[in-house]
Amino acid sequence: MRIVHVVDAAQAQAQVQARFSPPPTTSPPRRIQAINRQTGPDDPSGVGTSPPDDGISLALSPESREAARQAMLEELLASQAKRPSPPTGDAKELPPEEQAERAREEQAVQELQTRDREVRAHEHAHAAAIGNSGSSPTFTYQAGPDGRLYAIGGEVKIDTSEVAGDPEATLRKAQQITQAAFAPGDPSAEDRRAATMATAMAARARQELARQKEENAQEQAAPTVHHISQNG
Repeated sequence: MRIVHVVDAAQAQAQVQARFSPPPTTSPPRRIQAINRQTGPDDPSGVGTSPPDDGISLALSPESREAARQAMLEELLASQAKRPSPPTGDAKELPPEEQAERAREEQAVQELQTRDREVRAHEHAHAAAIGNSGSSPTFTYQAGPDGRLYAIGGEVKIDTSEVAGDPEATLRKAQQITQAAFAPGDPSAEDRRAATMATAMAARARQELARQKEENAQEQAAPTVHHISQNG
């Protein structure tokens, strides 16, 4: 660290002129630097004083040093104020018509994302409720402005055939189809048609069960005929 002697500005200038006599005529006198950036070139809190770069051991009086510090601080703040502020987003640099187009694309992507989530949740609810009587979900896709594919429709194929010779199994199957049709909570028109078919199938199964029950009752109520014969 250099030893700094505290003098005022006039004394500092006199010392400089005394050491360099006569002063050079081809270039202006050097300007004594009074800036020291400890934290960074853009941090106003790092402005201070330091010895000049020409090796002369000089210092300003407290009043002159504070004035120099304030002057350099004002110069630094003024230079920062002149800097163009960085853009906050690429969209603000686009023309208005392109900004509007980008906004429409972003909205379209958001709508497709919402539709994709709803469709997938809907079809997976069908598949979970129908079990082995249905297929895995299949989807119809649409490409979005971002180049990605989004599900906009889907289906789960359900076997609506009756169980041959077993009305009880047919009834259970019909009830399962109805449950699967209304599983999502927002059934579509196709879901309601499937539920209607299941209701009709369940009604036929109940009729068959009733007929079988009636036949069994008649068989149990029929009188037993004993044939008695006598020889002799």
